[in-house]
Formats: sequence, structure tokens, C-alpha cells
Amino acid sequence: MKIKMMLLGCMMTMLSCTLQKEKVATIDSALQTKVDSILQDKINEINAISGHAIVMEVQTGEIKAMVGTGNHQESGLIRTASLLAALETNQVKLSDAVNVGHGVYMINDRALKDHNWHRGGYGEIDALKTLMVNSNIGNYLLTKRAFEKDQAYFDMLDRFSYGQPANVFGLDSLKPAFLYTPKDNSWSKSDLAWSCIGYNQHISPIQMLTFYNAIANDGIMVKPMLYKGETEVINPQIASKANIDSLQLAMVKVVNEGLGKPAQSDKVQVAGVSGGCQIYTEEDNSDGKMKTEYAVEYCGYFPADNPKYSIIVSMNKIGLPASGSLMAGSVFSEIVNYMVDSEKTAEISDVTSTIDSLPAKSLNDIRFAGWTEKEWLDNEYIRTLRRHLDAYLNDEQSNSHLDEYKEYIKGKFIIANIEPYLLGGAFIQFSFIEKPNKVFSVWVYSEVDEEKETISNYECRGLRLEEYESNFTKEEILQISAEHPELKLW
Repeated sequence: MKIKMMLLGCMMTMLSCTLQKEKVATIDSALQTKVDSILQDKINEINAISGHAIVMEVQTGEIKAMVGTGNHQESGLIRTASLLAALETNQVKLSDAVNVGHGVYMINDRALKDHNWHRGGYGEIDALKTLMVNSNIGNYLLTKRAFEKDQAYFDMLDRFSYGQPANVFGLDSLKPAFLYTPKDNSWSKSDLAWSCIGYNQHISPIQMLTFYNAIANDGIMVKPMLYKGETEVINPQIASKANIDSLQLAMVKVVNEGLGKPAQSDKVQVAGVSGGCQIYTEEDNSDGKMKTEYAVEYCGYFPADNPKYSIIVSMNKIGLPASGSLMAGSVFSEIVNYMVDSEKTAEISDVTSTIDSLPAKSLNDIRFAGWTEKEWLDNEYIRTLRRHLDAYLNDEQSNSHLDEYKEYIKGKFIIANIEPYLLGGAFIQFSFIEKPNKVFSVWVYSEVDEEKETISNYECRGLRLEEYESNFTKEEILQISAEHPELKLW
């Protein structure tokens, strides 16, 4: 599908207003700052190598805070989806018994273990307790009981829209989730055991949160939003209302009586589960797993009886100990407590009409304060992009990410659209006059000194080729630029 490039089409009718119009972000700046602080403290405490936390409004999908690095990787949080899938077949009920033995279950010479295998395992438990104690063996045996064919399990996940969305406006780093299935040639008889507990997949935290948010939202899956607008429903009912209700109650039990206790709040009842898995890296393959990486995760929502917000916390660390409940769950609890206290403070402020209730100035407010059309069309963000491309094309710096675009990114370019970017800096869309039908986008970041209100350290943090194309020709672009000198060729 071909479309006109936004700014060029605008400039045909001198749409300077388009350049100055800023979409309204959903992010709560105060919450964003607090979540960042809580997460960073925990990262430092456990010596993690990365971390990610997202807070989303349940019914609308609006993202209220999103900080850190969200990797597309394997995730133990899939266990909840696996249990829901089993429930949906009507072959499994939460009261059904399953024997997990001494905590070690052999599958084709591979050992599937529960976390307490060295203490003798859980023996016979019910399906509800498999979720409460994160039993890998119980999860697999219930999944196998429910699905005669492995592919049917993945078909059920598709029915849930598990792994959606494939894209979120304003989040260029998001990629479609990937699950390795029996349709792949190298699938073996034992692979379901690992897939249903978190392996053989690549999924981002925001995609996992979207699934859990649907549970909180009585089965309605909504698309996450970084900018205010109309809520988009991905799936009107991911599973039966009865099974969603059962899972909601189960997730409260996980927090009250199971491994999710570290996520408890003394201010509000929460629901959620922990997850964790071993992340296989290049170091694992080359040096005998001396640097084994683990993902520790927690996902849930509050208040449990009338969900308003869902939260995911995920951190990666090298080596043991690695506990999703103790590490990520405690971050979840701190975020919940802060939000509850903040909401109470806001209610008091509304009643007393305190003058201090004005929102704090955001970093982008500082970055783009007073900008006119002239600044939007000629600024350091665009110059940073030009320098970045020149350095690559002149072999002054290497960038493997740009290699696939090398045939397109030569010569001068024209700006199609530029606007503030939610995560800080500017989002730019542009086309090269030698390849006018190709539209590229890039995020150019800048650091802000809040006290001095100064900007520094501009940096290109991503460049990609958009899926759509422009139908402008080189001649049309040159003509537009000649008629409107403010639209420079860079």
C-alpha cells in the first residue's frame, strides 16, 4: 500500500500546524520517574544486567509507565496461558489432581525439574497448586492431559491472541512474538514440555502484559497505547468467562498462599504470578554455561476485585539466586504501594484544591520549549541523523543494522515528519531523493539537564525501513523543496 509522505503532503498546502502538533502521551511523568527509581534500585541490589517495568491501564490499554530494556526472549510467565489453555479444553479442572512426584520427571532422557526437586518435590497436588508453586512438571502433565496433539496447544494460544500485538505506535523496537511449534521441521516429542513452561519462544514484556491484562479485563484483550486515542480491541473474549473467573481467583491465591507472596501489598489486594527461566546466550554455548543468564519476572494487576492497572516486571541477571517472586515480585509490590498512596494523595489534593497539583514539566517540554515551524524543520536532531549516516557511509563507523539498507541510504534526504518521541527526543520519518518511494524512520535521543534545562549528547538509537511506501518521484521532491526552501534537502 502506497501513501503520501506526511510532511510533503502537508507542505503542498503549507501545513505547518502538522509539524507543531504533538500527540498526547499516556505516560504519567511522576509515575514513570518513580518506577524507574524502584526498578533501578532492585537492578543494583541483585546485580542484574537489565530490567523492564510497564504499568498499563486495564480497560483502555493506556501505558502509564514504561522503563528499561524489554527483550524479546523466553518467559516462564507462559505457564498461566498454558493452564488457561488446558481449562478451555474441558479436560482439566483446577481441582484435578496431578502427581509431580519427587520433583524430577524424565522425558526422553531429559530431566524436567521443579524448583524444589532437591527437597523431594510436591508429590500429588491439584491443578490450582501447580500455578501457586510454579510446578514445571504439573504444568506439563496437565497440558499433555488436555491436548492429544501438540499443535492443538499452540492453536489454543492463537485463539487467545497470545503474543499480540505485533506492533505498537511509538514503540519501534517491538517485533512480532515467535513461538517454535510442531510445524517446524526440528520439533521433537519432548519439546512441548519445555514450550509450555516458557522455552522455545521469543516474546516481549509488553506482549506478555497484554495477555495478563486481558485476564484482568474479564477476557477482553485491548491493544497497549503510548498515545491517547480510541481503545482498540484485539480480541473481544480470549477465553470463556467461567475460566477467566477461575483464573482470576487462582491468581489471588498465588499471592495470598503461594509463591507470589512477595508481591503482596498491605494497601490493596493484588493478583499475579511469578515466572523465571534460563536464558541461553552465546556465552553458554562457548564456555560451558559459566555465565548462565536468568530471567526473573512478575506480572499481575490490582485491585484484584476491580482491576484498574496491570503491571509487569522483568529483569535479567547472571547466575543464581534467581527468583521471580522475591526479586521481580518485590518491585511489583513497591510500584503498587506507590500508586495507591499517590491516588489517595491526588484525591486529597482534588478536595482541597491545592495549588501544588499542577503536573511537572516533562523532559520533552524542556527539549522542545518554544519551538516554531523553523526549529522543527532545521534542528540538531536532523543534523545528528545526517552525521550518523555520513559516518557510516564514509566507513568511519560500522553499524551492522544499517548494512541491509546500504543501497538505499545514499545521497540527500528530505524530512517527511518529525515529532517528539515518547521515550525522549525526536521521531523522524524521511526519504532519500535517490530512492523517493522508500520511507525510513529513526529515533534520535538527547539528554536533558533538568536543573539547567539544557540539551546535550544527541544520539541515533534506531533506524528502520517502513513497510509502506511513498508515491513521490525525485522530480516532485526537488520541485517541492525549490518551492518551499524551508523544506531542506539534507
